[in-house]
Amino acid sequence: MPSDKITQINESRTPATIALASVVDNRGRLLPVDFSGLPFAPRRVFFVSDVPVGHIRGGHGHHTGHQLLIAAQGEINVVTRDSSGAETLHLLRLGSVALHIPPGCIAWQKYLSKSASLLVLASNHYDPADYFYSDLALPDSAWDGP
Repeated sequence: MPSDKITQINESRTPATIALASVVDNRGRLLPVDFSGLPFAPRRVFFVSDVPVGHIRGGHGHHTGHQLLIAAQGEINVVTRDSSGAETLHLLRLGSVALHIPPGCIAWQKYLSKSASLLVLASNHYDPADYFYSDLALPDSAWDGP
């Protein structure tokens, strides 16, 4: 990804997808993530897995922290709400796109398959003081998309 695109993503404060380039051959799939191509420097990595199908996680944002969400397996719908209140539905599948969640945005994840797991790269170490929650509930219609 060109550095000017990274700067635009970093400054926009709007969730944005980042294309991932999988290499697939008869040995399997390789999904490289080059940290120099990210809009932030990762300091923490965690996985979310074994989530029941249809269950929703997340529902919070970070005051200063960036996150990059990558489907490590299966399919996951993500609804984001940016600082203006605009909601957007994103579908994450292994090897397609990653989703950058900048500070000030909230994200909810709905796990669509039994094997779905999420890899998260975070710019900050865990700090409960960096979390915030919306007073506005996520409407069911947010999962319907545009």
